Amino acid sequence: MAPLSAYTPAQPGSGNLIVHPDLPELTRLYGYSSNTVWTEPQYRIWRQNPDAAIEESHEGQEHVPGKGAAIGFLVSSGYAICWGNPLCPVHDYRSVAEAFIQWTARHNMKPLWSCIDIEMEKVLTQPPYSWTAVSCVKEDVVDPTLSHDMSTLDKRVRNKIYKAERAGLHIWEESQHLPEPKWQQQAEEGMRAWQAHRKGLQIHVTDLQPWRDVQHRRYFYGKARPADSPEGTEEKLVGMVVLAQVHDGWVVKWALEFPDCPKGTSESIIMHVLEVLNKEGSHSLTFGVAGTELKAVDNIKGWKIQTLAATYNGISSAFHLGNKSDFRAKFGGHEDRVYIAYPVDSLGMKGIDAIISVLKMDTHDEKGEGEGGDRLQTPAVERTNPISA
Repeated sequence: MAPLSAYTPAQPGSGNLIVHPDLPELTRLYGYSSNTVWTEPQYRIWRQNPDAAIEESHEGQEHVPGKGAAIGFLVSSGYAICWGNPLCPVHDYRSVAEAFIQWTARHNMKPLWSCIDIEMEKVLTQPPYSWTAVSCVKEDVVDPTLSHDMSTLDKRVRNKIYKAERAGLHIWEESQHLPEPKWQQQAEEGMRAWQAHRKGLQIHVTDLQPWRDVQHRRYFYGKARPADSPEGTEEKLVGMVVLAQVHDGWVVKWALEFPDCPKGTSESIIMHVLEVLNKEGSHSLTFGVAGTELKAVDNIKGWKIQTLAATYNGISSAFHLGNKSDFRAKFGGHEDRVYIAYPVDSLGMKGIDAIISVLKMDTHDEKGEGEGGDRLQTPAVERTNPISA
């Protein structure tokens, strides 16, 4: 892990947005929560028509114009580990998958698809591919029109929110632009301090860079006097929630609460977000993916699934992959299963090691609550020339 002083916030429009500025719009039209990480420089971006110019995409188009469909993936030990569905209309999944699989073969890589929905899972597990599919990941989804009412929350959650209110927590939204320099500086200081207070093995697939795609993000901030400070102490930024838009609603990219925040800060800001989205008529807020028990889905059984499950359960326990859901469950909602698909017999220990090696592992302390607190992400190293296939 780099020293905290080396943390450099990413500038708006950086990372893969330099070469693929249409990624946020494609994510809004076709994406799920897993696609929102593709703007980050550690992901390689394959395009269906890499030599074409960028063209603006609109709802209702039969195919993605210009550079065409996009796939974000990580490379490790000869594997191309795709993260999320292709960004394109559903009826193009089969042709896009075929083109990408052929491309990986030409480049001597084994493809593996993680965090895909049932539509993409069926494309890969049926002929001509007949891949294996398992499910060990779920997506936690809340309907703001049903979950915005405080009376429906667990009593302990309500009490935390009331404590934050009594502590003077004030929440406001500033979206699609950077906050005032004062609040931006305090946010970045809070991220550094939060990072410094976390220990234990961590595993994650995204970096903590809230400003990279600022034009397409929504920001909710909370300010209050630091906990246990005397009357008259100046208010400071104590937490923030960042949303990204996907095809069916919004994704909580980060829910952060900083050291010395009032108890209940994260819960209060999330509840405020639910109230705002309810007024807008939005029916989906997802907290992204989290680990769950491994289950066989297609083209695997017997000792193979038993061995894979034993290996996965060991990893899940070591990295506390299910911890995120403990926070998310406070707001109700439901679970959507997502899937991992790979060619038959291609996911041995080497494949599992490849997946783990691309998920950054650092050492942090078990303090604080909040969704981001479950997996604090360290900044990735910027590439000046993001890769396009």
